[in-house]
Amino acid sequence: MITYFTEKDKERDDISWEVLGDEITEEIVVRATCNGKLYEKRKKSPVGYPTMIDRVFGIDEWDLRMSHEMSNEIYKEILDEESK
Repeated sequence: MITYFTEKDKERDDISWEVLGDEITEEIVVRATCNGKLYEKRKKSPVGYPTMIDRVFGIDEWDLRMSHEMSNEIYKEILDEESK
């Protein structure tokens, strides 16, 4: 896995984010940890060339947009679980 970035949530101290690239499956992986629970979403990168392992300048703009969408989905999932 290629780590593109890791960071704490800007609004909540209990959430940490990680965006990775799986060079084997060519998927973008978004992980969040909240109160010890791991959440993960994966989607195939829309970028066919260059392959993920050959992207010397880091994450592609299309992959970054997709990672934001997946982050929002995970955040909604966290909020849904907290409201139960």
